Amino acid sequence: MAEQRKMTFNYLLTHREIPKLYFEQIDSFYDTILPSPDMMQRFLFFAYNRSKYIAQESDNVEPPFEVDNFSMYMFGEEGKKVLIVSMPEITQPPESFQIAFPVSREKAGYYCCEFSINPMTNEPCFILGSWNAEMKHSNFGKIDMTSDTSFAEAVVDVVYGS
Repeated sequence: MAEQRKMTFNYLLTHREIPKLYFEQIDSFYDTILPSPDMMQRFLFFAYNRSKYIAQESDNVEPPFEVDNFSMYMFGEEGKKVLIVSMPEITQPPESFQIAFPVSREKAGYYCCEFSINPMTNEPCFILGSWNAEMKHSNFGKIDMTSDTSFAEAVVDVVYGS
């Protein structure tokens, strides 16, 4: 019988804990967390520490990676902004290279730049994915990662339209 693969720490953090916390606290996220870089770091570290605890208590999750600081930046023009957060480590599909939050509360959502392998060519690629409040996942297709802002541009297009 084949050994079951463990969930990676990146997957636990970016596909489970961060979106869960985001949707559980969506009003305070937009009122107090998102407007403040310090509060955003605290939010991300709360999710990180919660994930770290889960990983340490579970035989089914790989050990956590260490994080000193989450790198983040705003992208987009006024009225069409997203906050991009880079993850410190990706090792295998479908881990998230970056995550994004629309700045507009009316466009609330959680987006991931997911590492993948093209099944036809076996080449690495990235997919734009999202999670909703019911923790249902959607894919929006491959992202052409030719620039540092490719993921951010793709999220802006999906969230706000071209």
